[in-house]
Amino acid sequence: MCALAGLLLSSCAGKQPRDGGGLMKVTASIAPVAYLAREIGGDSAEVQVLLPPGSDAESFEPQIGKLRDLEGASLFAATGLLPFEDKIASTVRENGGARFVPLSGGIELIKGTHGDGEPDPHIWVSVRNLRVMARTLAEAMAAARPAAAEYFNARHALLDNRLDSLDKAFSARLAGADNPVFLVWHPSLSYFARDYGLRQIAVGFEGKEHSAVGARERLDAALAASPKVYFLQAEEDPRAAETLPLPAGTPKVTINLMASDWEAEIKKVADALR
Repeated sequence: MCALAGLLLSSCAGKQPRDGGGLMKVTASIAPVAYLAREIGGDSAEVQVLLPPGSDAESFEPQIGKLRDLEGASLFAATGLLPFEDKIASTVRENGGARFVPLSGGIELIKGTHGDGEPDPHIWVSVRNLRVMARTLAEAMAAARPAAAEYFNARHALLDNRLDSLDKAFSARLAGADNPVFLVWHPSLSYFARDYGLRQIAVGFEGKEHSAVGARERLDAALAASPKVYFLQAEEDPRAAETLPLPAGTPKVTINLMASDWEAEIKKVADALR
């Protein structure tokens, strides 16, 4: 942590956040947050992502070299729920530099999927949540660069309209789902399931939120429910799914919830469930 503090302190001293001219730099914790920043910032913002592709957001430990992405940033945009975000934000607050913008404010958090009392951090898998996150980020970007506020607000309005249309399309598509049950290894689609009245069953045996006995019970319940689809996440070991005694004909769909093309991935989830 001392090395981290030293790096950020020297970075802030040598290169001030870009809130005056040129491209406004936004450092995002994860790719879905970067998606929002790019949609809102357009050609007036430079957006970088801290979490490397294929990394586990819940266990990621940022290295010194990667943290140089915060140099010159006006904003550090994050979910506000992932451990590595909190570590970075604490150091940034202590040493000055990029303004920390947590995007979970105003979202009704789901608890119990990731341990007793802990909020589910996967807020970006919900179109409705993403609209809240986009509004918070747009306000922060406009405040950081008043000269571009009208531009940012206009782009946010377009994004919000598109997300609203996407939500309505998903609602219509999934309202008549004959079987609203789906399987995942790790409980990463809780907010999507809540939005559209679906039932997520996590069958993974790993992690602090799972015991072997509890996972076996969940798997038995899943098989009895004749799940519509099993979602494999791109960063997970595919051999785990191969060991599950899934009902014959249960489709397996690979999704990447950390992809930079957030919209394509969330559409893939909805298409598999209709």
